[in-house]
Amino acid sequence: HWRPLPLEPLPGSARSHSLPASVKSGSVGGLGVSAAGGGAGAGAGGSPPPAALVREPLPNCSVVFFHHLEKTGGTTVRSILQRAAQLGQYDLFSFVNRFDKFQMQMIYHQLWHAMRTPGGLTNFRLAVEIHIGGNLDHPFFLKYTLPDLLHLRQRLRAAGCRCNLVTLLRHPLLQHLSWHYHFVNHRVPLCFWSNPPDCQSRLALGLTCHDGPRIPPLGASHASALSFMWRSFDVVGVTELFDEFVLALTDVLGLQAPAYRMQVVAQHTVSPQAEQRDWTNYSCAALLSGGGDRAALPGGALHRLLAKRMAGSEANAAGHQSRQGKSSTGGKPGVMECRGYGPCAISALPVPLRVQDAQYDAAACGAVSVKDVLERLCSRLAMDEAVYFEARRGFEERVRREGEAQSAERLAALRRAGAALAKRAEVQKSRSHSELESLTGIVLRRDYVASSGGGVPWRADETSNGYMAHERARYSCHNCSGDVVPEKDLIGCWPLWPQFAPDELRFRCHRIWTDDPGLDRPKPLREGRTQIPFWRTCWVDFSSGRQHCSGAPFSQTGLPATRWREIWDAEMRRDFWTSDEGTELQRVSSFVKPNPTDFFWHVY
Repeated sequence: HWRPLPLEPLPGSARSHSLPASVKSGSVGGLGVSAAGGGAGAGAGGSPPPAALVREPLPNCSVVFFHHLEKTGGTTVRSILQRAAQLGQYDLFSFVNRFDKFQMQMIYHQLWHAMRTPGGLTNFRLAVEIHIGGNLDHPFFLKYTLPDLLHLRQRLRAAGCRCNLVTLLRHPLLQHLSWHYHFVNHRVPLCFWSNPPDCQSRLALGLTCHDGPRIPPLGASHASALSFMWRSFDVVGVTELFDEFVLALTDVLGLQAPAYRMQVVAQHTVSPQAEQRDWTNYSCAALLSGGGDRAALPGGALHRLLAKRMAGSEANAAGHQSRQGKSSTGGKPGVMECRGYGPCAISALPVPLRVQDAQYDAAACGAVSVKDVLERLCSRLAMDEAVYFEARRGFEERVRREGEAQSAERLAALRRAGAALAKRAEVQKSRSHSELESLTGIVLRRDYVASSGGGVPWRADETSNGYMAHERARYSCHNCSGDVVPEKDLIGCWPLWPQFAPDELRFRCHRIWTDDPGLDRPKPLREGRTQIPFWRTCWVDFSSGRQHCSGAPFSQTGLPATRWREIWDAEMRRDFWTSDEGTELQRVSSFVKPNPTDFFWHVY
């Protein structure tokens, strides 16, 4: 039987307390959590948050769903939400599948029960990052996840709880280039790469950008559905105005510590950022015609970026060929993976052969110009571009309503908070394991094991130099897992990934489950023989031993999974699908043929 790890002992005894329903701005239960994150172990005497940065108190009840599209800056957003979890302000579910699978069903189920439980929404704050999953031609997010989210938002708001849907879009050229760098790179260098058509739009709908040769193009029905989707979201920001997006997120969620670690600011980094912010205001057609201060022409900012990326991917492809590197799509060693990431734009090859793996030809690659690559990229992102510019103009208008002077003051405060956070992370990096252990009572293990869902457990030597426990915020997280399979990481408060420094060392966070959330057992769930697990997240103060938890204690018993879903669907038919929003969604998604919903009960 699955059992969570027993809690590590803390100095003194933990005493359970409930936070008051109205939590003062800038603090958690009077514990002095500052907007800039404060220093490790700071107490009630800490400085109050800068008024320019944090304007809203921590809400009594708030739920946010962040639709994280790959290569748009979402990992940084995750770090901001995780900091709220470290500070005991928000519960966090990270890396949840876009397909409306079991993880999402658990969230709907928990919130459905919370709305029916006295005090269930008291001090209840939850952030959900929706990130992975993509089908070749069936837009699961549009057809299944979005209706559930919109219905849930209606119900939560009617119950007096905030609920927001947020996302980030990125200029399509930059998003496609970043997607290539992360997923393709040496497999097909930029000189030969045909980018997946409208990759960002595909991800938004729940479609994949992988398996390039088989990807069908998007059409007018997809465009109409996308337009509705982003209009139905509460905040649609753009990566090129990232700090402005963080401020918007701070306001709608009542975040008290919106800082994130920033890169060292120097002239050689500031100038390209300023240039990029400018040229991303222009369409492909305008850029190819010399717009954006001639960014796409030789010597321009975009031209330099493309030339650098092309040179890097060419060198990587040559190295892959030289060392006979392994294929990720089952092909021969050392070849370009045109059947998985093609079609490869090799003019000497007949069209049918461009979707078969091929040898890298350095001379042919070298003959391809920056302009050739830019024109090819631009020819495959028309929908992405239209959607992006509609979102950007809307978000720019939102920023303008803030007022230039006030916006500048808040942006400066955010950047100061980010610099302070980065400095604290560097200081913490220099501290020994034993020193950090003594502050928290948490002892790192040579053989740390976390297990969820059966199979091979996740193991780590936490005392090794390369582990970087502070980067993972391990001292503040009990029973967390850093498994590469994110479905196995829900047992703890956040995944133990090295992207969350500094460890705040304020609270030990632990999540209590009625059953293992990673266990894949669709048949008993589908047959109504098993219930959906409940969870509750609690934080124990390292200094006082006091505990506060999210929401009311969960029920130990509930409805069979399929019976609960029948009631949920009946409520949707009665309340959501008859609303104006539901009617419009039904219209724009009618081109998608429904699938059997057995996938609701699958973890993977």
